[in-house]
Amino acid sequence: MSEQNIVSDIPANSEPHLTETNPVQEEPVCTETPVIEPIDTVPIAGYRPVESLESLFIGDSRTVALADYATIEDANFFATVGMTVYNVWDARVSIPQIGKVTLNELLNDKQYDMIYIMLGVNELGYAFDKTVCRYEALVESVQTLQPDAVVILMANIHVTAQRSESDPYINNPAIDRFNEAASRLADSRTVFYLDANSLFDDADGNLAAEKSADSAHLKANYCAEWGDWLIIETADILLQAEGEKESD
Repeated sequence: MSEQNIVSDIPANSEPHLTETNPVQEEPVCTETPVIEPIDTVPIAGYRPVESLESLFIGDSRTVALADYATIEDANFFATVGMTVYNVWDARVSIPQIGKVTLNELLNDKQYDMIYIMLGVNELGYAFDKTVCRYEALVESVQTLQPDAVVILMANIHVTAQRSESDPYINNPAIDRFNEAASRLADSRTVFYLDANSLFDDADGNLAAEKSADSAHLKANYCAEWGDWLIIETADILLQAEGEKESD
């Protein structure tokens, strides 16, 4: 299958927020967070090599593309087009060999070593402070349900210059603002922050036009590059996390 055919599997009109102007909308107050149900878990006996990790990715259509085109063996992907911090607890996602589950069910049923989260772009038309608060609540809930997992917050990938300059909501200054807020949640002990934008940006800090088919999503071969980079960066994070454990 040619790269062009692969790229066409991520249609430009399939993501309502990434591809259309997203008007500001009122949302419930941030304190209305979902009820989570912690379970007893068995502590992980040290950190295992990257290739044997139990990993979960939580995200929107960009994470769907990562699942489709990167070589990340045996990872689970709780990701759908249009996923946001406002609907992540309500969504039901089909996961191979597990079934169609909510995030709460998944986090209660399976123990993960690594949990990657990349959300925030579809929410850029909502009130910023509410979105950041919901994002922070999501991270805290994930930690409560998976206390032995290392959490990695992934920076949202930029859009192209043309998209950034024409969209009043989904543009690179807004993406950078949200990414910066997300990065402040990382403590470099159990929560880490990774920013892959340097792999795909042009000289002006926008997603390079030739690396995207629709101004917002990476082409398939760059998703593969992104996956390889994540594996390398995860290995470095595990070394840091293990060093923190030994110093406690």
